[in-house]
Amino acid sequence: MRIFEEINTDWFYMNLNMFKKGLIDKTNLLNDEYVYEVRDNGIIVLRFDDTSDFFKLFDLNTYDVDTASQFFGSYYYDPEFFDSYTAYEDWREGYIIGQFDNENIDKLNEILKYIAPHLDATDDGDRSQIAKLLDKMFNRDTESIVSDYSSEMNTAMVQSVREDIRDEFCDIFFKDQIIKLDCFYKYITTVNTLINLYEKLNCKSDSLYEMLQKLGHEKAVSNDFSSSIYETDYWNYFDRESFQRTVKSILENILEKLTDSDEFVDIEEYKNVLSKISKKFPFNKWFIVPKSKTNYPMVKILGIDPQTNYINIEYKPNENEPTKGSVSLEEFNNLLYHPELF
Repeated sequence: MRIFEEINTDWFYMNLNMFKKGLIDKTNLLNDEYVYEVRDNGIIVLRFDDTSDFFKLFDLNTYDVDTASQFFGSYYYDPEFFDSYTAYEDWREGYIIGQFDNENIDKLNEILKYIAPHLDATDDGDRSQIAKLLDKMFNRDTESIVSDYSSEMNTAMVQSVREDIRDEFCDIFFKDQIIKLDCFYKYITTVNTLINLYEKLNCKSDSLYEMLQKLGHEKAVSNDFSSSIYETDYWNYFDRESFQRTVKSILENILEKLTDSDEFVDIEEYKNVLSKISKKFPFNKWFIVPKSKTNYPMVKILGIDPQTNYINIEYKPNENEPTKGSVSLEEFNNLLYHPELF
């Protein structure tokens, strides 16, 4: 009867003691929303229907609780940590090409023999130029590569963070004899263990959840997931085989366009024009014509039309608005070296 003198009859701690002494049955313990099962031998199964309830046991900020919960909740999904903008930056800088395996590098170099024989995909210094050239000539194909890379990167980052969270939190109560059955969802312990924890934490008047929160606050846990997400070793989770298969298929498609389709009316002439202008002049960048003593005329090369092998340009003879047009290689040279003719 000392228990009744010390504590309120609504306290969970009291019910644990009364169950242990055989004064009440398990129904009284099952009234708690976090108690899923009570066995006659004193084993108790705890359940967190809402994963966020589990993570709220620890000293985590609201953002970290929400982040962890969306990874492991009932309707969890893969958040977007690696966005398409970052992927396109990686592409334009040539970084994604650097992830191609040897077979795909060889295929890319085969493509370059047709469209830019002066560039080499094995050369780090050429990869940015190659990426921008492919983007201009085969935009839909490069978009597919970038999209797949972005998706694989995001999946890798999500898997890495998810594994880090599991490693830190899944068995965090193991030394307290609260054993994981299903991460963040079901845990098994005993009546005696819970009674001992109540007494150790000196919180006999607390609910079961409040007692577990006190236990959780004693744990030295990591937080600030928003920063650690980008520091994880996600490359271990990047599906290289899937990515290389995608790249291989797309590069083969580009090769087919170059050799077996009607997209290029004369591929050899296209290569000739491209080779002659790309060795001396940049694409998509204004430059002053050679031998000019002023800031004009200016020219910007937009690309080469594969159906005509004419060079698409913007031309700015003075400070007025530029004009667009298409010129043959001969006309292009006259424009550069004899602008007075235009």
